[in-house]
Amino acid sequence: MNERMLALSSYLLGQSFLLSSMICHGRGPKNAHLALHADTPGPQPYPAQCVMANCNIALVDYKKETGCLAIVPRTHELCRPPSGSETDIYNNPFAQAIEVPAGSMILYHGNAWHGAYRREVPGVRMNLAMPFVRNHLSTQELIRESVTPEMLERNNERFAMLCGQYLFNGWRKEGPDLGRDPARAAALGKAMSDWRFG
Repeated sequence: MNERMLALSSYLLGQSFLLSSMICHGRGPKNAHLALHADTPGPQPYPAQCVMANCNIALVDYKKETGCLAIVPRTHELCRPPSGSETDIYNNPFAQAIEVPAGSMILYHGNAWHGAYRREVPGVRMNLAMPFVRNHLSTQELIRESVTPEMLERNNERFAMLCGQYLFNGWRKEGPDLGRDPARAAALGKAMSDWRFG
């Protein structure tokens, strides 16, 4: 629920975007590098409008020798994944190491070519990865179905929206909660109208 993360993601995806997944990645010295790739799902060419974005939180200091993320600037504009030699993180002259301190947030367009370097030193590079999608796409994890009433109770309506609680698609005969709980629907409307980019 980080305000900067929500503001940047809303800029790329619109306010009704969804959390698609939440996972930690670990990269140790025995792991190979991760080739440059793009994450936007679906056929090519990718849409120029962002339909998927990635938020990467560095849980340790990111350095090239520790296996940090690399991004090739402006490749989101190409609307395609890299191919052939373009995927080689070490020989692509435009790949840039994202060297940042622990706690930094890196948020990028799903079309952007990115990968990770090999870890050259002992230890493990850890991150928290949160892909977000526009609400017409399927999420990677079944987040809407996994959210508990306790989670919804202790968070605000923006959290419920982020977790897909107000989607109209994919429901069984009980339908979404909007019609059965007018107070909650009103709270969502207020949350949307009061939303401010932090």
